[in-house]
Amino acid sequence: MNRIIPIFLILLLVSCSNELPVNMDSSGVPVVYCVLDMDDSLQQVRLAKSFLPQEGDFEQDHYTVEQWNEPVEIYLEEWTDAHTPVIYNFSRVNEISQDTGFFADPSFQLYQTYLKPIENTVYYLYLWFPERQYFTYASTTAIGHTEIINPAAIPSRKVTFSETDDYIIELQPQPNTEFLQFNFHLTIEQHSGDDFIQGHFNLGDQVNQEYNGQVMTYLLNSERFYADLLKQYDTLTGNDYRHITGIEFNVFSYGSELRIYNQLYDNGSQPWEIQSYSSFRNGFGLFSSKAKSRTANLELSDLTYYILTNDPRYKHLKFVQ
Repeated sequence: MNRIIPIFLILLLVSCSNELPVNMDSSGVPVVYCVLDMDDSLQQVRLAKSFLPQEGDFEQDHYTVEQWNEPVEIYLEEWTDAHTPVIYNFSRVNEISQDTGFFADPSFQLYQTYLKPIENTVYYLYLWFPERQYFTYASTTAIGHTEIINPAAIPSRKVTFSETDDYIIELQPQPNTEFLQFNFHLTIEQHSGDDFIQGHFNLGDQVNQEYNGQVMTYLLNSERFYADLLKQYDTLTGNDYRHITGIEFNVFSYGSELRIYNQLYDNGSQPWEIQSYSSFRNGFGLFSSKAKSRTANLELSDLTYYILTNDPRYKHLKFVQ
């Protein structure tokens, strides 16, 4: 998810109720990231240490992290009812590379627990540091999976990019979902003799849900489909050709915390402005959730293939049906 951009750069966030005690500044502030994956049974927490700047320090590169290297106890409360939560404890892991995935930085220590999150359920994440007699915590409400209304999951569904009509996308997010990214994901093979190289082409955008129950309609510009193909692919010669072997439509849904963070980026906020927010109390970082919805086995329409293969602007790309 490269543009999960920044999405998936997407993530430092938070509330103005952030409470960082002054006596923590000299020994570092815990930096914690956890995005509950609604489609996985393995959840991760990333922990590091930072020395936040003094008030009025507007150096853009002030936000750095380093290894925590202190004892910590991490646990999650799942509130399925109003009386007794289910508790999950996290343990340190080294099998997963620290510089991959969300928050890719070798300074983050990884912790994990086995848990399949429940939609529309409140979760509290706590970190206790016994040597400091100090804790930090955050809460979030897990989101659900967005319903894809269009492109509908109909066998042999045809998708048309005609250059004269925008493609109409319709989505029905679940409660607590506030930020969505979506794309058409094409698998494309480039053939040269008996060899071929497989690659991928993505066309999409992002939207915010303004209120629960909203059916979201988005006009995806068809001209972008052809313009982006021209940017990504060069001219083929001889008997070389390209073949589209698969099309799917993906929607990545995120909680309210990620919407705030993404809006800061979209508004051109400076790094120190983005880093002034945190969803943790007594710490810094982000606790939220994400989910993926998917419509597979889509096909481009005959009209789209006709434009690709006959229009002189695109014939040199040598797509075949």
